[in-house]
Amino acid sequence: MIHRKNYLDALRGIAIFFVVFGHVTHIMEIRTYILGFHIPIFFFISGLLFAPEKYKNFRQFFVKKFKSLMVPYCFFYLITFLYWLAIERKIRGGVSPGSQLLGLFYGTYNMKYMFFNGALWFLPCLFTTEILYFWICKIPAVLGRTFILQGSFLLGILLLQFGISWLPWGANAALFACVFYGTGHCLKNKMSYLENISWTYFIIIIAVCGTLQILLLDYTFADLASLNINYYFYVPIAIIGIMLYLSLSLIIKKNKLLEFLGINSLVIFAFQEQTYRAVIFLFAKFSGWETGLVRENFWFCILISVTTILVITPLILGYNRFIKPLLL
Repeated sequence: MIHRKNYLDALRGIAIFFVVFGHVTHIMEIRTYILGFHIPIFFFISGLLFAPEKYKNFRQFFVKKFKSLMVPYCFFYLITFLYWLAIERKIRGGVSPGSQLLGLFYGTYNMKYMFFNGALWFLPCLFTTEILYFWICKIPAVLGRTFILQGSFLLGILLLQFGISWLPWGANAALFACVFYGTGHCLKNKMSYLENISWTYFIIIIAVCGTLQILLLDYTFADLASLNINYYFYVPIAIIGIMLYLSLSLIIKKNKLLEFLGINSLVIFAFQEQTYRAVIFLFAKFSGWETGLVRENFWFCILISVTTILVITPLILGYNRFIKPLLL
């Protein structure tokens, strides 16, 4: 995958909008639906783009991924921590600044170490997932890799059963995320075929997957950040969602707005929590609605999600122009 795939940027754009909307809304049916697949999509896309042949050795791979994921993570963590310390701490107390600063090194959304900006858990987890899969992909046979990925999922369950949910850098969640990352990598060589088949097949896939999502909604709720997942249905339900929106993105192929969101999903991830909380507060203040009622209204949640992204857009432009060249 030498050339940039516009539809993957669009798919990432769809997923990041779902992330924002899923955090904004308190409509449980919608939130449950979104949580079933929105984060797995990001791991799946990363697996599709995984190219170990680009790296001479593990050290080069590690350094590259550390710079592209962990260095921005540290920047976003410190910036949003200072914002919380100066502004939100007065409103959203309950945790000490020391514990939140410790979370920078801990890198796992657990025991309120990322209370001020929980969405940042994703970056260390993706980094850990990439490191784990670098070694898993050394197994040449697809069947062998599949067996190891199943073992990774089972190990994740086993650790939780023994009360071990505190591993640093999102390692617990990474054991589950490897399944989606590996699925993307295994499908990588098939993408050229999928890119050229008729859109009517994708319509069928969307219809089938959409129907399955509705039928399985009662089994869908999942939160990988807090390791609250349905052991039996999490992977199949997430794969169904991935296939639905991958098919949709292959139909769309190009969309400047979705591609913009997808390319800049990292910045949206980092700043969405502080932004949507401020937008919800202002919306409730000027509308006269209680915050809880605002977050239970579908159209208000759409409007707040769109507004949140619009507010973040200048931050995206500033980050890309001034900060990103310095970090990378």
